[in-house]
Amino acid sequence: MTGRLTDRFGGGVVSVAGLSITAIAIVPLALMDAHTGLVAVEVVITLLGLGLGLSLMPAVAAAYATISPDQLADATPQLNAVQRIGGSIGTAITVVVIGRGLAAHQAPLTAFHAGLWSLFAATVLAMLPATVLTNVLRRRPIRAR
Repeated sequence: MTGRLTDRFGGGVVSVAGLSITAIAIVPLALMDAHTGLVAVEVVITLLGLGLGLSLMPAVAAAYATISPDQLADATPQLNAVQRIGGSIGTAITVVVIGRGLAAHQAPLTAFHAGLWSLFAATVLAMLPATVLTNVLRRRPIRAR
């Protein structure tokens, strides 16, 4: 589904839509409490997975679409490194936020909510480069494959 949407609308547009869905799905997670029903959690997690699926692959495909074939050998390991380092930094920040809350003797649920709000902020921040990528792709002519 994501591939077809990317072919039809472009990777940048699909990625921004996916990040928007991801951000929207994080909000109810950050507001849930111990009495939230399992079905509600499953629906939100499914929505979160949909958003991530719509944002990750199209962003990579769009990034590759902006480079020329002779740059591919250099771009591939750089993009791989950025993905791995970015994911690790995001995880580390979330863990630090949760850990600081727990160290400050916050209730575990409060600490996890703070961690989820940090993920929300990172997701919204990720929309900036995705939007730039969308604008770059709109200005470039499409190369023959």
